[in-house]
Amino acid sequence: MNESKNTKINGFNEHNLYRQDAIDSYFSKDFGKSQLLPSRHYYKLVMILIIWLFSASVFIYTKPIYDTVQIQGWVENHTTTQKIVNYEQGSLVEDVFVEQGEIVSKGQIIAKLIRPTGLSFSESKLTQQFKLLDEQHEKQIKVLEQEKKQIKLAIEGLKTEQLYIEHNLVLTTQHTKRVKNLDATTLLVHQSVETMFENGQLSLQDLSTSQQQLQNIQQKNFNLTSKKNELVSRSKQINHQLLQEEAKFQKLETSIQLTHLKSQARLEEFKQSLNLNIYSPTDGIIENLNVSKGSSLSHNHIIANVRPQNTEFLIKLAIPSNVINHIEPEQEVKIQVDGYPFQQYGSLLASFQHIEHTLMFPKSLSDKPLALTRPVYLARLKIIDKNNFKLLSGVTVSATVGMKQMTIIDWILQPITKSLFQNFELEA
Repeated sequence: MNESKNTKINGFNEHNLYRQDAIDSYFSKDFGKSQLLPSRHYYKLVMILIIWLFSASVFIYTKPIYDTVQIQGWVENHTTTQKIVNYEQGSLVEDVFVEQGEIVSKGQIIAKLIRPTGLSFSESKLTQQFKLLDEQHEKQIKVLEQEKKQIKLAIEGLKTEQLYIEHNLVLTTQHTKRVKNLDATTLLVHQSVETMFENGQLSLQDLSTSQQQLQNIQQKNFNLTSKKNELVSRSKQINHQLLQEEAKFQKLETSIQLTHLKSQARLEEFKQSLNLNIYSPTDGIIENLNVSKGSSLSHNHIIANVRPQNTEFLIKLAIPSNVINHIEPEQEVKIQVDGYPFQQYGSLLASFQHIEHTLMFPKSLSDKPLALTRPVYLARLKIIDKNNFKLLSGVTVSATVGMKQMTIIDWILQPITKSLFQNFELEA
């Protein structure tokens, strides 16, 4: 039974095959081989191709992928940086005493400038001006020294007279003591003479002689006392005069010192009118050194910045308007520092901390280290991993930022749309 069934099936298959061959032979005879109807396996291939194209189209239009974009930026100090500014117009740099990145202390000289007035003086004119200032100084000092010499002589004379008076005062005091003792003795003698005269033991002549001796002693005592008082009074006058003359002497000493200082100040003032020394306003590290020997500086030219040694840096990125909506808050990005090859130094890690919502135009960012050609949004990034980079303020960087998901077709058409967008901007 099975054999008959198989024979039937085989016969059916052979019959169908012969029929197909007869149809193909008929079409080949009348229309040629190119007009033959396709066989069933051709239909299968076409269907498979159509299904594959449909699936690929769906995949391209719906499969999400993630894109990255390079955004330019720079390094900024998070701490306060002090600027060293030139306020002279047309100054010339005579010398520079520091280098970029050098550690400086407060008051350390940074550079020496030649002011416009200094540029107008010739060497002979400068020598003549210095000589004139020296002559004026010497003339003033000479007058003061002459007055000082006269006062010194007066003081020496007063001191000599004071010594003489003190000596005479000692002698007068001693003589006065002796006269007083003699006066007391003479008074006792006179009293005895008077008693003896009353008793008739002495004559009137003896009494008169005794009185005369007593009066002489008393007069001498009076004269010595007067002389002593005069000497004391004169001594006080001399002491007063000495104080006055010594005060004048000290005043002259101060005047001479002030004259030296004033002359030195005038000389420094004249030198400063020719040259100007620039000093560091604080302790820190030199950044953005923008002068060199022989260069000419304009008004408000920033010579350098001085930042504290313990400085916290941050990253500023200039984000184009077509990218701003693809950035997520606190999104982490890799930062490549210009001047440090990525293959050798790698990158540092940062995260978005704040994005400004104001569109900034290139003119308002002309003082930044980037050459911008279109409006951008500024973003501040916090450095998570510094990776041993020695950062400086103003160094340019490049950030690799991952954007939101996009389809494959968008990614394929992105260069075309970007080119059309740029051409549109140029035409506008």
